[in-house]
Amino acid sequence: MTPLGDDIFRQAIASVQTGRLNDAEQLFKNVLRHQPKHIAALNLLSVVLTRLERYAEAEPYIESALKLNSNSDATFYNYGIILKSLKRPIEALERFSQALSINSAVAETWNNRGTIFNDLKCYDDAVADFNKAIALQPNYSEAFYNKGNSLTDLKRYDEALAAHDKALALKPDLVGAWLGRGNVSYALKRYDEALAAHDKALSLKPDLAEAWFGRGNIFCDLKRYGEALAAYDKALALKPDLAEAWLGRGNV
Repeated sequence: MTPLGDDIFRQAIASVQTGRLNDAEQLFKNVLRHQPKHIAALNLLSVVLTRLERYAEAEPYIESALKLNSNSDATFYNYGIILKSLKRPIEALERFSQALSINSAVAETWNNRGTIFNDLKCYDDAVADFNKAIALQPNYSEAFYNKGNSLTDLKRYDEALAAHDKALALKPDLVGAWLGRGNVSYALKRYDEALAAHDKALSLKPDLAEAWFGRGNIFCDLKRYGEALAAYDKALALKPDLAEAWLGRGNV
């Protein structure tokens, strides 16, 4: 690369580090105009676009990087993240598996592959992956709460509750773990605990449609139908395609 190209690339890196993602995007694209096979720029531009939630735009860049170097577990991992966000779980599973075949010592890769297994309803496989992530990184709060979700779907409720509690001990403001704890408590018909957990989740993230839906289920079971209807309506206002909330509303 020319000295000017080097300087532009350094500016792009600095922009990423300071959170100026739109500037970084333009700078990386400038680098690629002069050197289309710059692997680092291709990779980092895909990461920037992923952070900007422009996943479809990110994919061609990560694909180009992969064609130039198929020995990078980070590239396979980043491609998996993009495919996961594009709701293409089978392809994401393949990319995460390829990343792990190159480097099996990255907890984040095991965790993300586990979430794909969750999406595919392969819950035992998911638990195994989360356990791998936790073995590598014992304080990995997200892996504990993801494991809790898998165990909930397996109806192993006591273990699920323990996993969510561990996640919250490590990270008390982890919204997903509060939501998961509420779901487990609801399954165990511990309605006061479930309501408290969903309320905590909503105090951290008021627009969490799934927590409003959870409140609706609790109130429906308690025959507090007016409150149930209001909760389902709030969930649907936030997430109109939440099918379960429409079903709950119909039941009320």
